[in-house]
Amino acid sequence: MPSRLDQRIDAVAQVVRSPIAAESDFRLGKFERAVSSQRWERAPGESAQGANRPAHQLKRFIAARALSVRQQLDGNAEGIILKRPSRK
Repeated sequence: MPSRLDQRIDAVAQVVRSPIAAESDFRLGKFERAVSSQRWERAPGESAQGANRPAHQLKRFIAARALSVRQQLDGNAEGIILKRPSRK
């Protein structure tokens, strides 16, 4: 259930928030985005690569994934099978 994972994320976030804040405001901001469930838009100057890439939002990913799996199990959606590229 997404709500159980959200609770675990919140518990771990509470423990590691202070050490991350001690690193820098930049890292704390990225961390807060990652553990937030609200939608964040890309900030000006944020690129898709390097340290400025957007944070992966764990709670939003979990909720979307749970919905997708539920729809597949109920027969209302088809999943996709990801394939690795063949090696030459």
